[in-house]
Amino acid sequence: MTDEEKQKEFQKKMIEMKMIENGLHALREKEGELVRVIEDLNRTKEAIEALENYNGDGTLIPLGSGNFVQGKIEDANNILVGVGAGVAVKKSRSEAIEHVQVRINEIESSLKAIAKQNEEMVNKMISLREELGA
Repeated sequence: MTDEEKQKEFQKKMIEMKMIENGLHALREKEGELVRVIEDLNRTKEAIEALENYNGDGTLIPLGSGNFVQGKIEDANNILVGVGAGVAVKKSRSEAIEHVQVRINEIESSLKAIAKQNEEMVNKMISLREELGA
């Protein structure tokens, strides 16, 4: 192999390493997003479960950003569950909990796939570094 061919091969592998690094960064960001969604879903599930003990007294209803309004929940047995595209359907408390758990399971499955992709990319990066003698 000529020096020019070696240089081109070296550059090709460096570009591939950079692409893998960018891919790893994107995977880590996606993983962080999914972890935050799971945390939110777990809080939602806990809130729905807590409605079982709701006795009809007033409660604090979150508005967001740490703001609340005092109110009463008229029907703690039926939950309006968002199913996508701005559509919500009425479900019983147990059905709503099940719906949330299914979403948690789906996201956990996605996290496992991301972990596998991450491992494959890291292994490829190690292989490239070894080939480059770094």
